[in-house]
Amino acid sequence: AIVWEPDFAEVVRTDAFTLVKYPMWLQQHCQAHRLTSRSPADDVIDAALAQARSWSRDTVWFCGLSSATPNPSLEPRLLERGGHVAETLSVLALDLSEGVPDVPVPDDVSTEPVTTPDLVKAWDAVSDEAFENETPNDEDPDVRARACQEEYDQGRGGVFVTVLDGRPAASGGMTFYPDDRLVLLWGGSSTKAARGRGAYRANLLARLRRARRHRPRRSGYQSPDRH
Repeated sequence: AIVWEPDFAEVVRTDAFTLVKYPMWLQQHCQAHRLTSRSPADDVIDAALAQARSWSRDTVWFCGLSSATPNPSLEPRLLERGGHVAETLSVLALDLSEGVPDVPVPDDVSTEPVTTPDLVKAWDAVSDEAFENETPNDEDPDVRARACQEEYDQGRGGVFVTVLDGRPAASGGMTFYPDDRLVLLWGGSSTKAARGRGAYRANLLARLRRARRHRPRRSGYQSPDRH
């Protein structure tokens, strides 16, 4: 499983799970991934909650549960203990060996990689509305812009912003995994006013074309995005 572990996150890895502590401004700010243990479900849950409490977090989002989870009792036990299903994801794969799909895009949109402070702010504006987050304004957009530029220039990934009617309308990121010949598309979102007008399609197409140029075998797309 691919887990987002940015530099500003804290990560604890055990034989039972990987727990990631994100900033509080992210909606799902404490997540358990790679739930590979066959230990009793209560032991796994208690260990994750104990670590979360040591971080002063009172909620853990258990991610990636499915019929393939090694411990089939984990999800039922979470529900029995008062948990609830927050969202259901679909992971879609697209073979890029034959090229990029023909995605219709309107002429009145423009898409470019995030490489400037203004584009960082545009990215935040779109994703905050779509995902109901609130990115803190104490994060230096100049620093973030340089990081995005470096990631893009080095072919490790990047973020794209689409503009419609002169306003930020859609955004989405991508991360390359060259060893697997895979690119992961993530964080796709659009503003409510732009939905149904092709802004997100333009953003998706820009990322797929970028992926194709780097010759991965396939792209992975994790839903739900907000578009």
